[in-house]
Amino acid sequence: MRGFLSHAVLILTAVVFLGGLLSCNVESDNPSVPTMPDDVPTPEPEPQDETVALTFEAAEAGAVVRFLHSSTSAAPEHVEVSTDGGSTWTALTSDGVTLAHVGDKVSFRGRNAAYGSEADGWYSFDLSRRCYVYGNIMSLIDKEHYATLKNLSADYTFSNLFKDQSNLLTKDDKKLLLPAETLTGHCYYYMFQGCSSLTVAPELPATELTESCYCGMFYICSNLTVAPELPAMELKESCYDEMFYGCQKLASAPALPAMSLADKCYAHMFEYCLAFVEAPELPATELKKGCYQCMFKSCFNLTVAPVLHAKTLVKKCYWGMFEDCQSLASVTCLALSKQATEENELTFWLYGAGSEVPAGTNKTLYTSSSSTIDWDTDKEGFTVVPL
Repeated sequence: MRGFLSHAVLILTAVVFLGGLLSCNVESDNPSVPTMPDDVPTPEPEPQDETVALTFEAAEAGAVVRFLHSSTSAAPEHVEVSTDGGSTWTALTSDGVTLAHVGDKVSFRGRNAAYGSEADGWYSFDLSRRCYVYGNIMSLIDKEHYATLKNLSADYTFSNLFKDQSNLLTKDDKKLLLPAETLTGHCYYYMFQGCSSLTVAPELPATELTESCYCGMFYICSNLTVAPELPAMELKESCYDEMFYGCQKLASAPALPAMSLADKCYAHMFEYCLAFVEAPELPATELKKGCYQCMFKSCFNLTVAPVLHAKTLVKKCYWGMFEDCQSLASVTCLALSKQATEENELTFWLYGAGSEVPAGTNKTLYTSSSSTIDWDTDKEGFTVVPL
């Protein structure tokens, strides 16, 4: 009898256990993974620490980090380095700092208004092996108050700072901060030129621009895939000139909401961006000299052009704008007149465009039916269709 009762208890226990498993399976296909409510918000990314000085972290052992003048190979004055997280600082020398092991770090701080000039060259970093870069760039300007510093004060502040550094890398969890909201002329001029390992651009929070402030900033950053937002509504001369020239993997552009243009503001901005398929909208209705000159030149895969809303053409405004956009089969230009004659407003603007569209595809230039412009001289094989 006792054996029979023990056997019955075992059977009852198994039934209860199986019932529990079945009830779990009603809630989830995987009872070991708890389900989450649908309304749980996605956590916001943690804000970056602006108190972290500009820092390089070795991704390869034996990396040497130098900071030298372009012509004299001297280190800048008033710059200090730390290899212990900021506990101690020593003066920078032209020998730089060797990071013996992967994960070793060196931080930089200084007291100089600018590291470049129009006449005397510039100071730039040199990385012998791959290094991550992160922290607040303003630590080079004011070593004591950089965490709250938002203003630049001298032209060419950081021009060419990381020029041709193919060993420069960025981290997902630690970002390079460029927090300046008040810019100066040429402040980021060709700052990352030739940084072929850079994939994500730093944020650029400024809404008021200056002459050539971002000119050539990411020139031939051939692996860049993420561009920064560009919120400015009023542009300055050459502010975005060649900004993303040769960024072959950049497949989409940031929004360009500016309504007030300036001479050469967008000139060559996306030239040779080979992954481009669709251009950003261009809402401005008043043009400036050379404002869109060669903006999308040699974007071989571009298929969607922006509608061009301006009513009056000015000197070189659309010069070479879609030149050699081989996949482009349609452009809409609503201009009614030219400001003057023979000002090269449309020179080469469609030269070579549509040369690789599928056979039988009509290449069409849509224009305003009220236009007084003689489109036949600049249509480059496109059929003009008045709207």
